[in-house]
Amino acid sequence: MFNDFFNLIFPKTCFACHTALLKYEKIICTSCQFYLPKTNFHLESNNNLNKVFWGRVDVKKAASFYYFNKGGKVQNLLHELKYKGAKEVGERIGELYGLELLNTDFLKGIDLIIPVPLHVKKLKKRGCFNFHFRLQPSDIECNKAYNNDCPAHIQLHPAALYAG
Repeated sequence: MFNDFFNLIFPKTCFACHTALLKYEKIICTSCQFYLPKTNFHLESNNNLNKVFWGRVDVKKAASFYYFNKGGKVQNLLHELKYKGAKEVGERIGELYGLELLNTDFLKGIDLIIPVPLHVKKLKKRGCFNFHFRLQPSDIECNKAYNNDCPAHIQLHPAALYAG
């Protein structure tokens, strides 16, 4: 009862659209979860993200969850994660994407998930990888190896997944 009263005065809000969250919602409201611009790259074998790596790195599969639009809700989420230290945003996005990936064959044959390294200065400042928190929940759900110790000089795109 105290929590309900506290939430009436100081409501928890969606990190994407800043509207008040309902009691059962966490981090991102149901409306934003439905309407955020998904790439669906995990459904295409030769998607645009995969093509970025052609001739550079031997990547078997690559995917990203959302399209980024300047001034959009995805930018709000990334701003909260990167500049306001809201690590729970990344954890929630990872959880949502992990659930979506489990409903496809995308994870078949993947041995290792590698998070996106930050520049050394940014890693020291923030204390975390940007996308470590996005990928970790999906790692837990799909029982894949997870390597958080990549050298900071390696430049990888978010959600780059490697198959052995």
